[in-house]
Amino acid sequence: MALSREKRFMISAICILVITGCDPIKTTMQYVRLDVIRQQSAQPVFGASVQLKEPYGGVTERFRSLDDRQWLESTMGPLHTGITDEQGMAVVDVKIGAIDRSIGSWNPPDRVTGSEYICKIAERGGREEIFRLNLRPGESYRGDSFIVFVADVGKPDYVQTD
Repeated sequence: MALSREKRFMISAICILVITGCDPIKTTMQYVRLDVIRQQSAQPVFGASVQLKEPYGGVTERFRSLDDRQWLESTMGPLHTGITDEQGMAVVDVKIGAIDRSIGSWNPPDRVTGSEYICKIAERGGREEIFRLNLRPGESYRGDSFIVFVADVGKPDYVQTD
C-alpha cells in the first residue's frame, strides 16, 4: 500500500527535524556597569536602585500602548536590577534566554551591547528618573537629577538555568 503525498511529506519533515535538531534556547548573561552621579553636584549617588528592561516593541498590541513607567512595572519580560555603591557604580547582570543558532560556536551572541533599554534610577530619598539608554560604553544620559554613564558592557557568557 502506497503512502499518500501528505503522509510522505510529514514523514520527511519529521526525519529532517530529527536529523538536524531544533534550535536550542540558551541563556546568556552580560554585566552592564553604570556610573550614576548627581546632576547638580557631580557627586556619586550611593544606594540608588537601578533597573533595566528591554523595550516592549516585540510584544502584543495590548502592551504597545503602555508608557515606559507602566512597562517597567508590568510583569512582562525580565527586569534586571542593581544598586549603586559608594562610588555611584552599579553592576547589573542582564540575562537573556533566546534561540541560539550559533551551532558549534564557542562565542555566545551579544544581545545587549548597543541595544536600547528602559532605565530607572530611584534614590532612597524619592528622586527617580525613567529614560531610554543605549547600552554601549561611552553613552550617557543627562536628566534633571542624575547623570548616567555606561562605563562597560561585559562579553556574553552562557549560563546554566534551573
